[in-house]
Amino acid sequence: AHLCGDYLDDINDPGLNGEISMTRFPLNLTKAFMQDTGMSLNGYVNSKLAAEGKLSALSTNGYLQFDSVYLNAPLFGTDLHLSDKKVEINDNRISFRNFNIYAKGDTPFNLNGTVDLNRLTDPAFNLRMNAKDYEIVNAPRSRNSILYGRMFVDLRAFISGTLNSMKVYGD
Repeated sequence: AHLCGDYLDDINDPGLNGEISMTRFPLNLTKAFMQDTGMSLNGYVNSKLAAEGKLSALSTNGYLQFDSVYLNAPLFGTDLHLSDKKVEINDNRISFRNFNIYAKGDTPFNLNGTVDLNRLTDPAFNLRMNAKDYEIVNAPRSRNSILYGRMFVDLRAFISGTLNSMKVYGD
């Protein structure tokens, strides 16, 4: 990981001007934060993010790219594999373009749209989610599992609005 930048010391409205880049940053370091959840995160993240401006109007640009990332959730009877496709961030807007999340089968959960973080306390969503014959659960019964067996999902949904005024449509 590489981090460089400046902190702009203004008592009324401090700011940042910096950049962080990571190449194959290991996500297994998150185990310390996830140990009581029954889940684990493995794989790597590549990224390049730049932030500049006053904290009241900070502008972020860059990308995140997952590299062999798996979220293991045996408690819920599933393991998720995230797409290696870049997730672009432009002017505080995270863009998902045919971003796929795989579970047990070969069919993806597909995500398209944006999450606007210009107001961090009330982000705005404009997302489409699609899945057909998505095998979200395929796990034997165990002592610690909440979900077991097999479960398939068909989903066509749209989320719009902010956290305080969200609309969800779909079937």
